[in-house]
Amino acid sequence: MLQQALDIYNNDVKYQNEIARTMYKLGCAKLDNEDTESGTALVREAESMYRLIIPRISVSKLGEDDFDKLVMSWSR
Repeated sequence: MLQQALDIYNNDVKYQNEIARTMYKLGCAKLDNEDTESGTALVREAESMYRLIIPRISVSKLGEDDFDKLVMSWSR
């Protein structure tokens, strides 16, 4: 479902917050399923997107809560 969501968002700039969050969640799911290479790449890309969206944040380790805050509660 997460991959389908990314396909639907289709890298549209107006959905960058949702894309970052979905990418992070998919990366975490892949890491949980021991797909470390793909999962790590997705998490890193999501973190890069997060820092572009919110450049003032100096968080060394981003977590699920940070990505959840990127999107409105009704779209979670």
